[in-house]
Amino acid sequence: MGSAKHVPTKGSDPWNNKGYTTRAFFADSVTQKEYQLNCIRLQKGDIQRVKTLLSDGKHMAVAIMGPSHFTMGGHYIVLSGVTTNNGYNYFEVLDPHKNNQNYTNDGTMIYDAQKNGKVIARTSIFAAECQEYWVYSTINETSDIPLKNAMLNLENLGYSGLRNTSGELIVKRDEAFEKVVNLFLKDYNLTSEYNKLNSIDKNTILFTWIRQAVNGQIKPVDSSGKVDSETTTNNYLSEIFTNKSYDALAAVKYMTNLKYNSGDKEQEDNTDLYNKDEYERFDTNASKIYSLTRLTGDCANFVSQGLIAGGVKKNLFFHYYYPKDNPNNFFVERDMTAAWAQPQAQYEYFSNVKNHYTESDPIIFDKSTNISGFINDVKVGDLLFWGSDYKGSVHHATMITKIENGDIWYSGHTKNRIDASVKKALSQKDVSPPYILYIIKMNR
Repeated sequence: MGSAKHVPTKGSDPWNNKGYTTRAFFADSVTQKEYQLNCIRLQKGDIQRVKTLLSDGKHMAVAIMGPSHFTMGGHYIVLSGVTTNNGYNYFEVLDPHKNNQNYTNDGTMIYDAQKNGKVIARTSIFAAECQEYWVYSTINETSDIPLKNAMLNLENLGYSGLRNTSGELIVKRDEAFEKVVNLFLKDYNLTSEYNKLNSIDKNTILFTWIRQAVNGQIKPVDSSGKVDSETTTNNYLSEIFTNKSYDALAAVKYMTNLKYNSGDKEQEDNTDLYNKDEYERFDTNASKIYSLTRLTGDCANFVSQGLIAGGVKKNLFFHYYYPKDNPNNFFVERDMTAAWAQPQAQYEYFSNVKNHYTESDPIIFDKSTNISGFINDVKVGDLLFWGSDYKGSVHHATMITKIENGDIWYSGHTKNRIDASVKKALSQKDVSPPYILYIIKMNR
């Protein structure tokens, strides 16, 4: 590694007068300007971090091994990469002791019959026997930031077939894809959570987990017996509970922005009104063939945008990311959850007090209800969902944007509405079955 050529014995000369190689050598030597290497020193428990760094093909490591598979005492070896064989992770090893007699035939090591120093060894060996690691990169920086920010290469760890070359989930769902998915879920201890998801969220949550794995936010766990890791389980749910600073006025301002919405009767079907810089609109003809959610309306999508404008944070179960590389291409999978785009899923997510967006049950009412009995408990920025029964089934999402003259006024999409009257909507005689409305009182 590095741009200069050096003779290995020359590099080690200053330390040989002690009769052995000190551990300080592996960090101190690369600080000399002729080597131009970064080094970070990691401990035995950092094996997952070592695997992450080596998986990108831009790092190598030196490991000091304790007694068993490589030595009877102590022994330094080089790790040049990480690979997968029969579902198990292996380090690619360069052993300076080519005729090493400590190698075992227990299936944890693979090497040529005529030993040449090239070995692949199961990472479980290192979890038990490695004492320290020194990981190197050729990036010419003075800090170890590039190492800390290295991203996991899932393909090198045996999960090839999940993504295409652009990092997108492969659309084709064949047997080979499902096999890799099941391996990924098992290794990351996410199978039971995945099985709880509805069919639509399975795609989007899987994409999120893959992205989190790539970024090192979630890690393989050793409960599967296949992938060694720190002895922790994934705490990915910590992302969810974020809403304690909701700016309702900012949300209302977004929902009533004339660039994105209209209160004009003649403009109620105008699907060209939306925030084209950050989002898509899902009630256009093109989006009706949308592969992920098969949406025919834009109501929940628009409410989600208003919530984001009001400071609600995206998380594992509530997010959408604008496809900058494929805008308006509705055959491309979107990284988006049902709670973002579907009224029913959105209602269930935000009405659940465990998610900390509200602290009370929804207000449920119909045309026979006297609004004056609860109107003082309602605020602009609260969510208003439309259904036709009292069982929590909804089909439309809007936001309350005005409260005055003893009435509640709402805004939303599909059709375009700005400050439309709830009383007027409930009084319509041609609606069958009649509307049942649900109000979620948002924390702020």
